[in-house]
Amino acid sequence: MKHFFALYKDPVGQYLHYIDHIKAMVNSAVKNTTLQSYFIYDGEADELTEWLEAKGVTVVYHKSSLADLIQSCENDKVNKHTAMGAYLRLDIPLLLGDLSITDEVVLYTDCDVIFIKDIVYANIPKFFAIAPEFNSRPERPYFNTGVMFINTAEFTESHEVLMEFIRSMGDLSKFGDFDQGVVNNFYKNRFTELEWNYNWRPYFGINPDAVIVHYHGLKIMEIAKSLENNGHEVPILNRLFHSNPEAYQHYFNLLTEMLHE
Repeated sequence: MKHFFALYKDPVGQYLHYIDHIKAMVNSAVKNTTLQSYFIYDGEADELTEWLEAKGVTVVYHKSSLADLIQSCENDKVNKHTAMGAYLRLDIPLLLGDLSITDEVVLYTDCDVIFIKDIVYANIPKFFAIAPEFNSRPERPYFNTGVMFINTAEFTESHEVLMEFIRSMGDLSKFGDFDQGVVNNFYKNRFTELEWNYNWRPYFGINPDAVIVHYHGLKIMEIAKSLENNGHEVPILNRLFHSNPEAYQHYFNLLTEMLHE
């Protein structure tokens, strides 16, 4: 299966804390899966791209088709550096042809995941197969776009209208969680719900059946700091950590193991 992930190399260096995650993710993909990975990168060739290409990853240099809208946004609630990277995933339909990818389904993940087992997903989702953010509420579902199995034909067909929808809103802060807010609004009621095992998070606990572990919330350095200090000074991250410190230790060990694989 084809696998996409994306990053914006921002000038202030916020992207740097994702590099360890990217290396752990790619090492885990090479070790535990048969995935063919593609890195959508808004940046220039550097040590990271050289390392990735040595691991067999195809680097795709691309700037978000919404870059002008993001850069012109004057709302302080929008972190432009984060948005420039987050919206890259929405351009996957623009890249498929150039990459000669004709697969019916491809996988997108955030950079902060590791693969525990090979990916076996035989279904074709309506648009995206994605798991709930925290819990599944049938009356008001909200999904996490950190792991998405994508129906390439449907996503490609809807891409132009999706871009028009985003631009028509003007202020990107209306979407809250960047691309996640957009996807939840535009594709409302058109999702295929994904099993938790494909988007498992440390605060859920230890799961021997997890296929993909997503370090949603606390990243590698924040987990290390929380384990050392038995907590984090940021309240929401502290709550996540204390929801299951044992699981955080377990998945931190797996993450560091993959980083140094």
